[in-house]
Amino acid sequence: MKKITTSVVLLLMLAAPLQAQVYKDVDKTPKERLNDFLGETEKGMRKAGKTISNFLGIESKSSADDIEIDGVKYMPLHTVNLFYADSTGMIARCKADFKRRYSAATVVAVAIPQETWTETVIKENKKITTYKRTAYCYVLAKDGTDGYINARYVFKELRKPGSPWVKPEESWPGFERADAIPNVHFKQLNK
Repeated sequence: MKKITTSVVLLLMLAAPLQAQVYKDVDKTPKERLNDFLGETEKGMRKAGKTISNFLGIESKSSADDIEIDGVKYMPLHTVNLFYADSTGMIARCKADFKRRYSAATVVAVAIPQETWTETVIKENKKITTYKRTAYCYVLAKDGTDGYINARYVFKELRKPGSPWVKPEESWPGFERADAIPNVHFKQLNK
């Protein structure tokens, strides 16, 4: 019985790749097939890039949350602060850096929309060498009468096992991104 089960599983494993190679879309033109192929290749490249960055310990806020309006991708708007542990000083730092970068804009809201730190580990040779925690801060500001600016900052802290948390200077806060949002798109984002 064990031998038959093993044989059936082996045959199914061998048949799965063959099924994937069957040409299903005979009605498509060569151009459509090429576009499909390029789309799948792009998805594969994005996935490989994400895997490599995770392996190297590089973290970035995923653009999967982005909202596309008329072909332009925007970060979601965050105006409610949920992070109360250390947020007073963190929010003040984000606001100060934002005012330095965009002196003519009027800050409407500053928020860290997560309740606690996002914690991860960094591994080397299959052993945990460093703990890392991350928090994202968003600054929303009115940009005259033309629209708004939505900026994202990241706070990172690192800790070796048995040691206190260390704040890397370049990421306390680290400026990641800012979106200029025209009034027409702001109305759609702010729903």
